[in-house]
Amino acid sequence: MTVTTRAVTWLRYDDLGAEVAEITLDGGRLRARSTAVGASPVPYRSELVLKTGAGLVTSRLAIETRGLGWSRRLDLRRSNAGVWTADTAVEGAVDLPDPGGDMSAFGDALDPDVELCPLLNTLPVLRHGLLDGGSAPELVMIWVELPSLALHRSLQRYTSRGQTGDENHVVRFEERGPDGEEFAQDIVFDRDGIVLDYPEIARRIG
Repeated sequence: MTVTTRAVTWLRYDDLGAEVAEITLDGGRLRARSTAVGASPVPYRSELVLKTGAGLVTSRLAIETRGLGWSRRLDLRRSNAGVWTADTAVEGAVDLPDPGGDMSAFGDALDPDVELCPLLNTLPVLRHGLLDGGSAPELVMIWVELPSLALHRSLQRYTSRGQTGDENHVVRFEERGPDGEEFAQDIVFDRDGIVLDYPEIARRIG
């Protein structure tokens, strides 16, 4: 069984942040760590740990965000029975929404999706074999807002657009957020299913 380990850096298109991630793909499982910085709505740094079980279904996402005089933690877990739980902690005062959310809204979700983080797009693309074509059914995601760590329900679709001449792959991403707002982009993935270019969000550098 091939184990692939990668280190990548993404730079946000709005020039307000960047993220560096270490990713290990081991058969049908993924492990990753990342560090990100952002400047809006307040300056912050985030540390993320992601782990999946078999079939690239998330088992744990732990995130800590911190800024001047404050910090927040979210420990999001999915049991083998498909039950999500979220433990949160807050230190200091900052004008942000409370972390966490109503976990009963996410019973049909397999993954989280972290705001402005290209790392999480890898999971549905690989799980549904979209590097080989086709499409995924509409997916429920636990959308994690940064840096507040508030949780929202997001409906997403992924559809293959085919391979480019340099062996990269284009996948159409469509999202309907909790307020009904819609967003769509053609995301470019490399042969391992890791984001190269996510227009309006971030592009890989180096």
